[in-house]
Amino acid sequence: MLLLQIPESYKDLSAFFRQSLSLATADQPLVLILDSLDQLSNEDFAKNLKWLSLKDPLPANVHLVASTLPGQCLDVLKAFLPTENLLQVVPLQQHEGPAILDQMLSSAGRRITSSQRDVIMSAFARCSLPLYLRLAADIAVAWQSYDQVSLDEFPVDVPSLVDKLFYRLEVRYGRLFVSRSLGYITAAKNGLAVAELEDILSCDDDVLNSVCITLYYTTQLN
Repeated sequence: MLLLQIPESYKDLSAFFRQSLSLATADQPLVLILDSLDQLSNEDFAKNLKWLSLKDPLPANVHLVASTLPGQCLDVLKAFLPTENLLQVVPLQQHEGPAILDQMLSSAGRRITSSQRDVIMSAFARCSLPLYLRLAADIAVAWQSYDQVSLDEFPVDVPSLVDKLFYRLEVRYGRLFVSRSLGYITAAKNGLAVAELEDILSCDDDVLNSVCITLYYTTQLN
C-alpha cells in the first residue's frame, strides 16, 4: 500500500524515497544503481543531490552505486562519501584489451580472426576507454570469418562510434523506423515495453510506409 501513496511535492517525495529504502530486508536486499547523475536536469535543483540525503547513512540492507562525470554531482559525492568509496574510471591499459575483448566475444558465443583482432586493438590504442572496447565488440560479433575489416571502420572516439552503430541500424532497418522508435522511447516517461512500442509504431503511417518500401526492395534484391 505504501507504494500506492506516492506524494507529488518535491519535499514529500524526497522523504518518501528515503522511507521506501527502509523496506529492504536481509532476505530482500536492495542495490540501487544511479547512472550518469550529471545528466539530471536542474529542475528542483536535482544536481545538488539533497534528495539522496547523503549526510544520513543508508538503511540496512541497502547499497548504492552511482556514476557521474566531473562536475557538481561529483563534488557533492566527494563531500559526503569516504575516499575509499570513490572509484575513478580511467582508460584501460593496452595489455588489458585482448583479454577483455576475448571475454566479451566469448559471452556472445563468437570468435574473430587474428587480422580482425589486430584492427580492433589498433582502434583501441587510439581510444582506451572501456565503453569504446564494449562498442567495438558489439560491432565485431556481427562479422564473419571471411570479412575483411580495416581501421577506417572505427572512429577515434566513443560518440563517433555510437553514431556509427546508429547508422548501422538505419542501414538495416531504415532511417525513419530507427529514428521514430528511438524518439518514442525517449519521449516515454517510464520507457516502453516491446508490445507498447509495436502498437505505437503500427499507428504511425510514415513508419508503416517506410517498412513496406524497405521490405519490397529487400525482396527484389533477394
